[in-house]
Amino acid sequence: MIMIEAMGRPRRTEADRALMLIIGTRLRWVREALRLTQEEIADIVGVDQTAWSLYEKGKRTPDQFRIPQMVGKLKISVPYLMGGGLEGVERDLAIRLASTMPPATQPHMVLDFSSSPTRRLCKSSCSGGSLRRGSV
Repeated sequence: MIMIEAMGRPRRTEADRALMLIIGTRLRWVREALRLTQEEIADIVGVDQTAWSLYEKGKRTPDQFRIPQMVGKLKISVPYLMGGGLEGVERDLAIRLASTMPPATQPHMVLDFSSSPTRRLCKSSCSGGSLRRGSV
C-alpha cells in the first residue's frame, strides 16, 4: 500500500489558533478605537471586508507580507498586534486603546519573538495572570 502525503500548508496547532485569536482581537480593538467599519478599515489596509472579518474572528491571519503593511498603515506595532504592550503604537491611538481595551484577558501565556522569524506561543504559569513578551 502506497501512502501519499497531502500537499499544502501544515495543520494549525493549538498555539497557532490561539495567536490567530489574539491578532483578531487586537485588530478589532484598533478598528473600534479608530471608529471605523470593517469595510472602511479593510479599504485602508488593502484587503476586502470578508478577509478583515475573518481576521477579527481569528479564522484567518494576515500573511507575512501583509502584516508589515497593516501595522504601517494602522500605526501600530507587530508586538502589539501579537499580544504585547502599546509600545510602538501611535500616541493618540495608544491612548484610545488604553482607555477602551479591557485589562489582559488572555490566558497565562508568554509570547516569544526571539527564537525565529515565525511566531511561537508558549503556555506557562505566569504569576498574576499577566501577559508577558519574550525578549525582542
